[in-house]
Amino acid sequence: SGAVTELSDAEATRVAVRKALPASRYAHLATHAYFAPAETRSALHGEGWSPLLLSGIVLSGANRNQPEGVLTALEVSELGLE
Repeated sequence: SGAVTELSDAEATRVAVRKALPASRYAHLATHAYFAPAETRSALHGEGWSPLLLSGIVLSGANRNQPEGVLTALEVSELGLE
């Protein structure tokens, strides 16, 4: 039986989730996600643009437009969750 790391309310930030995920064997995320429509690409298009910026999970702070409230699919793909 392994230890459980629970991040809830204000603790569930982008930084905390990025730190906890690679150290976890299993992850259960009870949150909301987003997938932006294809036309959003024009706002994000530029050098280094990735379609993985169009989706992600919503965390604490997202309703207040705080950057730590969103974890993009691109960030998740870079975590090395082997």
